[in-house]
Amino acid sequence: MGLNPSGEHGQPMSKTFRRFRDAFRRVRKAVKAHLPYVRRREYRILGARHDALIAAFTTEARLATEAEAVLLKTPETSLAGEICLFATFASMAELKPHVRALLESLAGAGFAVVLVANTDLDRRSLRIDPALLDRLAGCIVRENVGFDFAAWGHAYGLGQGFPQCSRLLLVNDSVIGPLSESSFTALIERLRKTDADMIGLTENRMPHRHLQSYFLSFGRRVLDSDAFRRAFFGMRSLPTKELVIDAYETSLTRQLERAGLSAAALFPPLYDEPRSGDDTMTRWRELIDAGFPFVKASLLRNPRLAEAVRAVVPAHLLPPA
Repeated sequence: MGLNPSGEHGQPMSKTFRRFRDAFRRVRKAVKAHLPYVRRREYRILGARHDALIAAFTTEARLATEAEAVLLKTPETSLAGEICLFATFASMAELKPHVRALLESLAGAGFAVVLVANTDLDRRSLRIDPALLDRLAGCIVRENVGFDFAAWGHAYGLGQGFPQCSRLLLVNDSVIGPLSESSFTALIERLRKTDADMIGLTENRMPHRHLQSYFLSFGRRVLDSDAFRRAFFGMRSLPTKELVIDAYETSLTRQLERAGLSAAALFPPLYDEPRSGDDTMTRWRELIDAGFPFVKASLLRNPRLAEAVRAVVPAHLLPPA
């Protein structure tokens, strides 16, 4: 299993391709070594994902900045201070209610917010309220390729890395909130007081420890690092969500830590059991009790949980029933 070292058509493989190939071989070995057992089916799935990822890179998946896009408001490279790149998927011409609310809260907290909307619609059909657009520092509507990381990478590239940024926040629309302004304000205060170079809200330990990517903060040391700049200037529009998770979400924390940077979750795992699941999905009530100001939007699609989740979410954030 794997790829000929010479790469496709006999051409030499780049260092990037070899790095991803070798990294995923290490992951596969680690999974086998550290779990009590790995079912044959699970191992086959992991192997298939490894090979698909290598194939995606070696067939030259497009750079994120090569996606077709319409700039409703161009993000200036001179943006300074705390900047938020907010990724959303727009299935309709109107933004989701919770997206509008979170954009307002982030702008109100002092972030220069750049909205990046991936959509299958005509990119000029997305309707942004003029008052909201006025509060945004940028608004990019792009073809629906590469998921959230490609959206963030596209904005990062357009802003040439935002050289005057002191903190870069990456947020996506997979969480609904803030559940209360007080909990959100407390969260932002904790974020600003935390010394770690990379900060997430929660972490997951499968297939290895990583900060979950729906809300990530990077300080100046990260933004100046070769590891971060290489990853985001080279961001590609990978074709499946699983490949994006493998190549970017689950690897970014380790890449930065290997570069000597620190990473911390504001809400550490509630149980010391790697396979016990994702706290945002399995222990969402306990997270809220601990001050977590969000719930995962996907919980509303669970018939067993939807009613309980809707009961804790302010009505104006909910999608139409």
